[in-house]
Amino acid sequence: MRKLLFAAAAILALSASARALTPAQLTPDEQTVYDGLKNDPDAAKNYLATRGFLKLCEQVAARKLAAIKLPRQPANYDTQYVTDEEQAVVDQAVLKYVSARINSPRQA
Repeated sequence: MRKLLFAAAAILALSASARALTPAQLTPDEQTVYDGLKNDPDAAKNYLATRGFLKLCEQVAARKLAAIKLPRQPANYDTQYVTDEEQAVVDQAVLKYVSARINSPRQA
């Protein structure tokens, strides 16, 4: 499983970057956490990147976004900002992405 996730990370590194989430797009609970990070700009940026990627992965899980369109996991993605259940959603979305890439026809 770890080898597969490593391969997934490598493939994701070759795809486009995730769009940045803005504070206005946060849920009230997320906004509370974000507000606590405002004194640490790097942590706040990492939080937004992490939560933004999670939201894209949730869209893949809900079949609102094709797995093949999942962008690269941000370099500053930080697992401290997701629950174990949320990380499982991310892992599944990444595996769906890898499967979609493997099964997609090669482009010339």
